[in-house]
Amino acid sequence: PINALVNDGPGSDIDYQSSTTFLQANWGGFTSSNPITSYSWSVDKLSGGTLLPWTGVGLNLSASAQLTLTPGETYIVKVKAFDTSGSSEKESDGVMVDNEAPPPPSLVSPADGGSVSGSPGVTLDWTEVADPQGSPVTYRLQLSGDDTFASPLLDVDLDTHQLATGSLPSGTYYWRVTVQDLAGNTQGPISGASFVVDTAAPVGAL
Repeated sequence: PINALVNDGPGSDIDYQSSTTFLQANWGGFTSSNPITSYSWSVDKLSGGTLLPWTGVGLNLSASAQLTLTPGETYIVKVKAFDTSGSSEKESDGVMVDNEAPPPPSLVSPADGGSVSGSPGVTLDWTEVADPQGSPVTYRLQLSGDDTFASPLLDVDLDTHQLATGSLPSGTYYWRVTVQDLAGNTQGPISGASFVVDTAAPVGAL
C-alpha cells in the first residue's frame, strides 16, 4: 500500500484512550492500478491474539466496534484494501487503553498563606506525578485574584511542574493545578493554596 496510513481513533492518530468498551480507526492512502473494491479491518492485541477477526466495511474509510478492552493493553488495527487482483494490508501503530487518572500533585511553593515580594515574579511549583499506566501527563495551572477562579489571571497548560510568573502587584492570590493524561483522564483541580504578594517586602521574604 503506497502511502497508506491507518489512524487509531476517529481522526488524527491517538496513542492512548480511556474507553474500555469502544474502539475506532480510520485510514486512507491505499492506491492500486485497479479500482479498490472494498476494505476489511481487524484488531489484534500487542501481547498476542486477535480481538476482532477480519470484518468487511465496504468502501468506508473508518470503522468502530463495541469490544471488551483491557486497561494497560495496546491494540493494533489492521486494514486490508481489496481490488480485482488481490489485497494489500497496513496496520496502525497501536493505541493503549488507559482508564486510570494520574495521582494528584501537591502544591509546594509558595507555601499556603505565605508572603512573597512578587518581583521580579513568583515561581509556582508543585510535585511532578506519573501516570499509573505510563501515559504522558500535562498540567493546567490557574492563578486568580479570588478563590472562585471565575476570571483567572493565568490559565495555561504545561508539561513541566513549575512556572515563573511575571511581576505581580500587591494582593492575595489563589492558585490550583489540574493534571491530565493523554487518554483524557483528569485529576483535580488541586486547589486551596493562596499567597500574599507584598511589594514592600525584601526579595525572598516569606
